[in-house]
Formats: sequence, C-alpha cells, structure tokens
Amino acid sequence: MVINKMKQQKFTITGMSCAGCAANVEKTVLALDGIKSAAVNLMLGKLSAEYDSQKLSAEKIAESVQKLGFGVTVDEEEKQATIREEQSEETGILLKRLKQSAVFSILLMLVSMLPESILPISTIANGFIQLLLLIPILFINRAYLTKGFKSLIKGSPDMNSLIMLGSAASLFYGLSVLLKNIFGDPALPKQTAYFFDSAGMILVIVTLGKYIEGRSKASATSAIEKLIKLAPDTAIIEIDGEEKEIAASALKPGDIIIVKAGSAVPIDGIVYEGNASMDQSAITGESIPVFKQKGDQIFSATTNVNGYIKVQAVNVGKDTALAKIIDLVENASYTKAPIGRLADKISGIFVPIVLLLALITFTTWLLKSVPFDIALMRAVAVLLVSCPCAMGLATPVATMYGTSKAAFSGILIKSAQDLESLAHAETVILDKTGTITEGKPAVTDIIVADNTYNQDSFLALAASLEKLSGHPLASAVLNEAEKRSLKLEEAEDLKLWAGQGISGKIIGSEIIAGNKSYMDNSSVELGEYAQTAEKLAKEGKTPLFFAKENKLCGIIAVADPIKENSIKAVEMMKEMGLETIMLTGDSKITAEAIGKQVKTDKIIAEILPEGKEAEVRKHMKSGKTTVVIGDGINDAPALTAADVGIAVGAGSDIAIDSADIVLVKSDLGDAVTAIKIGKAVIKTIKQNLAWAFSYNFIMLPVAAGVFSSFGIELNPMLASALMAMSSITVVFNSARLKNSH
Repeated sequence: MVINKMKQQKFTITGMSCAGCAANVEKTVLALDGIKSAAVNLMLGKLSAEYDSQKLSAEKIAESVQKLGFGVTVDEEEKQATIREEQSEETGILLKRLKQSAVFSILLMLVSMLPESILPISTIANGFIQLLLLIPILFINRAYLTKGFKSLIKGSPDMNSLIMLGSAASLFYGLSVLLKNIFGDPALPKQTAYFFDSAGMILVIVTLGKYIEGRSKASATSAIEKLIKLAPDTAIIEIDGEEKEIAASALKPGDIIIVKAGSAVPIDGIVYEGNASMDQSAITGESIPVFKQKGDQIFSATTNVNGYIKVQAVNVGKDTALAKIIDLVENASYTKAPIGRLADKISGIFVPIVLLLALITFTTWLLKSVPFDIALMRAVAVLLVSCPCAMGLATPVATMYGTSKAAFSGILIKSAQDLESLAHAETVILDKTGTITEGKPAVTDIIVADNTYNQDSFLALAASLEKLSGHPLASAVLNEAEKRSLKLEEAEDLKLWAGQGISGKIIGSEIIAGNKSYMDNSSVELGEYAQTAEKLAKEGKTPLFFAKENKLCGIIAVADPIKENSIKAVEMMKEMGLETIMLTGDSKITAEAIGKQVKTDKIIAEILPEGKEAEVRKHMKSGKTTVVIGDGINDAPALTAADVGIAVGAGSDIAIDSADIVLVKSDLGDAVTAIKIGKAVIKTIKQNLAWAFSYNFIMLPVAAGVFSSFGIELNPMLASALMAMSSITVVFNSARLKNSH
C-alpha cells in the first residue's frame, strides 16, 4: 500500500512589500529539502507550499521564512482566513508608522532648512539636532533596514535593500560631515549640508507610498473577503421538533437547517420542506430570485427573499459551492500568466543591475571631478527611483481584479494562464446538447389531426399513454401536460415496441404512439401529415404520431430547445472575430437545423466522444488558440485537450473538473463575458508592464544625472516619491477592471 506523503499547506506572511520579497520567500522555501512546489500570493500575503511530510514540516517552512524577517503563521484548515482583517492590520501598522515618523521628519526638515537668523544655533549643534530627530525615524521604520540588510547578505537584494542602502548612504554621509565639522581644521568653513533630512524623508515617503498601495490593493482582494462573508456564521437547526441556533462550522451532512425569510443558507443541500424565493446572485450572478420547493437544490450563501424552508445539509464547510468558489478565486491569484513570467525574470535581476548602476553613477561623477556629495546623492537617487515593485505587481493585481470580477458574474477562472489563453482565443468549439441547447427535450409543436380533439384534450390523451414510458421524449410530453394541469386517464395493456413506439388501451380504445415506421406498420393513414412531419424533422424536431383505433389523432413534436442567450452569444463571438464550430454526436439533420438557427461558422455532427477530442486537437495543430465549451461526461476529453476548456455549471462534475473555467449559470453569454475579461486583464497587464519598463527606462538616467547639464536633477526625496507613485499607478490602472465589460 502506497501512503501519500505529500501535504499542501498555506501560510499567512506579513511584511512583504514588493515582488522581490515574494521572490525571496519562494526561493528560500523551494531550497528546502522535501519541497515539491511553492507559490507566493503577494496580493493576499500568502504562501502555498506542497511538501513531503516525512522530510519537512509546516513549522520548518515557517521558520525559514521568519529568518528573512517576515511574520509567518500557519493557516488552519478549518478556519476561513479573514483576508481583509489581516490586510487592515498590516495597513494600520503602516499608518501608525507614518504618523509617528511624520512628526519627527517635519521637525527634521524645519531644522535643516531654517536659516541661522531664525534658528540661532551653530552648524555643529544643528547637525546634532538633525541626527537626534533622525534616530526615531530610523527606529520606527527599521523593518526596511533589517529586511534590506538580510536580503543583501543572503545575496538576494530586493526593494528593501535599495531603500536601506539609499537611507544608509545619506546617514553615513551626514555622520562623516558632522565628524569633519567637529574634528576638522577650525580655520576651514563648516559644511552645512548633512543630508540627514534625506535619510529620514526617504523612509517616510516610502512608508506613505506603501500605505496608499496597501489601501489600493485591499480593494482588489475585498472580493474574496465579500465572498467569505456571504455565508452566515450561525444556523438554526431542528432537533426533536425544536429550533436551536448553533455555529455554522458545527453543521454536519444530514442536519436539517431552518431558513427563514431574510436569512442566508450556510450549506449546500436539498429543500426538505416548504418553499421560498431564493436570491442566488452571490453564486450564479442571477438578479431574479429563483423559486425553490421540496427536492430542489440549494446553495450556500443564497438568501431567502420570502417564504419558509427546511434544508437538509449535503455539503458543509469547505465542501460547499461557496468554499470552492473562494478557493478557485484565491488559487487563481497564485498562478502566473506567461506574460507575467517575463516580468518575474526581469525583476529577479533588476535590483543587482540597479546596484551596479548606482556604483557606476557614483564612480563616473567622481572621476569627472564632481563634488563627493553630489556624486553620492545621484547614486542614492538611482537606488531609490528604480521600482521593481511596479513590475512585480503588474500581473497579480490585474489577475486578482479580473478573477474577482468574473467570480461575481458566476464565472470561475482557475488560473492566470487561462486568462491569457482566453485573450488570444481564435476558435470556439461548442458542444450542442446542454451547451447551446437546454439538454432537456421539450414539446415544441402540437398538431391536431382529428377535429374531435383540441390541443389540450389531444395532449391529455397522449400523456395518459406516455406516462408509463421511461423514454426522454415521453417525459417531454408529460411535462407539457403537467404545465397545463391536464387530467390524465389510466392506460392498460401497455406494450413497448423497441425503436418504434408504444401501445395501450385508454377507456377501452386502442391508442398507439411512435414514429412514422410504426404508423405505416399499423396501417395508420398519415396523408398530408407525413409532409408536416418531414418539415418538423428538418427543423431538428422529433415528430411523435398518435393514433386511436388506427386513425391519426395528431402529431406532437419534441426537441431540445436552444437556450435563451445562445444565439446572441454566438453572434457576439463572431463579432469578436472568433471562428465558431458546433460539435455534436446528433444526426446531421438535427445538427444542421440547430446550427442554422444559431449561425455557427461550421457544423460537425455524428461525432463520438473520442472523435470530439481528435477534432479539437486537429484545430489546435493548425496553430489556432482553441476554446472548447461543453457540459457532459463525453465532453471531458475535449475540454482537457483544449487550450481553454469551459464547463457550463449545470453539467457533470467530470466536465467541471476537466475544465479550466466554470460557468455557474450554464449561460453561453457568460463565455463571451469570460473572453472579454481575459482580453481586458491581459491588456491591463501589458499596460502595467509598459508603464513599469518605460518609467525605469526614463527615470534611471535622470536620477543618474545624465541630463544635469540641462538643469534636470532628481534629489533622493523626489526619487522616493516617484518610486512609490510608480507602484500606486499600476494598482490604480488595474482597478479600472472593476468597471470593465
């Protein structure tokens, strides 16, 4: 017996401020013996690790991250992480640091800038006061310094390292000036520029930027927090006929939960008693409440608008539909689109390059006989103006906004790579049954041939015979009779004729039902109705003939109706320049009839399940990015083979597991929305990366003093502000996805 030793564990990490921090955590964890995979979610401040539990433990993983200077806690499986609270706590710490250090930095700026006529103290005393005011700022913001130093020592410098070096360079330069003023030649004039104010303001401005960035990122992750809060914390259960309120986490499958008007459902289950109108918008995106009665399925986080029901629990806790949606949205943000991996590679070598550029800047200006302090300040500006954060945030922020927006529209996207594939989609292959059509046969036409009947009386006769048949087409006839509340008679001497039809006696008369062949064999004269039946067949409908005592009573046509939004969805796909193909195992006549209404570019009929997969691979070999949309078990191979597999939510669990994207509502229009979201996300990522690269390309030479001969300079404080604004710009640009179509 093989024992599975691999374990998946998530950790909450505090103190990560940039993509470099995330990369360092990943690199450190991946170096541990026993680790299979590790991914850091910078947006959520999470680490997901898969490891061999016989070689490694969660505690050792946490310890390795703590050594980098970050706070780490192991997420409990039972506990739903309150992401917003964790982010609020971290943002609150930044705000506290900002307020405290701002007081000292304002005083420091005043002391450094006020002329001697207003502040009558010596240059040396002024330097001492500046140093004393700087020390609290350094202490309050020591996290940048300690993390930056640790990263530098470990050979993995990050943004903190650049801040630490920039601040330290200003500090040590100020100390050297102060010592020179104290112990230097008394006859020489004292230097008044200490740059202690630069050392302090660098840290304050970076903290301000991180605070604004944190507030902005919180809006991107708030979607997950909103999803978490949709499920109630408590539930009312029935025990021995009495109501009792308990914690939702204590619920078990089989429990009977009472859901009153205005209350939300904490579990997935089946209506056990009563009826109600349920608001399912949180799960399916539907705005109109859905009527539920005994036997109907109920999802967690849906709300009882009016009515009273008892629900028997089926799935509880992490097995509910809501929990799975939260996992999908959160896990998608751990993944990286191919376009984002380029940014990661560049971010990995970016900081060392900046360090080298700062050294070159300092050395070059010294060799050009520029004063030491100016050369140093230009080198410090190079350190501070560069922004690996913007590159690191370009992909995850946009991905988080995109997947969150999709989730609230009832579209579950499993990875960032799927978003990029959607953006590049060229061909969409659509399954017919259950995807374009409802997947449930329904009566479309009732044609009465005997004037002794009207539509209802003829339908009642037909349903009375068909109610004992288990055929799907018979179910359609029965359902139509139920809708019309028709009274049915009892049928006797029922006989089934395989592949042809059914016969029986109703109120003493022989009634037969079946296809044209059965009518011909039973000597039923069809006359002009044979042509009517042929016309119905060409429309993709199945005509059922009914006769009484060998005289035709009429025809009932049954078909799998096209879903309400399918025609519009295919039209929109074509407007987007996508090739549309309908793939089905049905006959060519039926397929062509449906294809004619939906107007797909191509129809491929009479295809076996393995043939569907081969057809998908054939299109992919032509180099076209292919999207497959299906719902059944026989669609699973094709969904898996495609660049992107989209499962409609009413389909089988196998289809949903095989797919990359799940449409909760089973609405083909949501596939169009998913493609639009994919295009919008990738467009935003490209904009973010273009901004990040162009910003650094322009600002680094400015900071290095390349344009100083034109009077264009960049002091360290302004460089810090620009660095912070670069990251904030990326976050705000991504936030526009909330309002995209």
